[in-house]
Amino acid sequence: VQAEQITRPPWFALPIVDHPMRSILAILVLAVGSSALSENHAEIEQELIALDRSGFIEAARARGAPTRPHIIANLLAPLATLTATRMAFFVGGLVIIEKVMLLNGAGALMWDAAMKRDYPLTAALALIAAATVCGTRLTADLFRLVVDPRLRTQR
Repeated sequence: VQAEQITRPPWFALPIVDHPMRSILAILVLAVGSSALSENHAEIEQELIALDRSGFIEAARARGAPTRPHIIANLLAPLATLTATRMAFFVGGLVIIEKVMLLNGAGALMWDAAMKRDYPLTAALALIAAATVCGTRLTADLFRLVVDPRLRTQR
């Protein structure tokens, strides 16, 4: 279609011109199509169940104290870990989603560079993607150190 070898079908929903709906649709396809939403929901639900059954929550309930602050404070570290592990899937999905949705970004640039055998640009974009994933994991680990005092104790 882009090379004008075949005509654009009239039923094709995505226009060639930039539109915010394409970005929204791309995010939805990435989130729902990769089953990331259901996996994230399952992991968060599992963590909430474990927190709800813990002794300090039962003690807070027995005292009549609110449990929400305790649950939120103890849920921050697992959420940071979940975000860090999902970042690799998100960065990897950018290439596919940007090409399918005709979006211009780093993923589409990487695809075009690989197709044109521009190895230095492809390697640089892959290095940036790897640095983004590593940086996110490092940030999540540092955040967990700040939030969870059990990780700061020396053995």
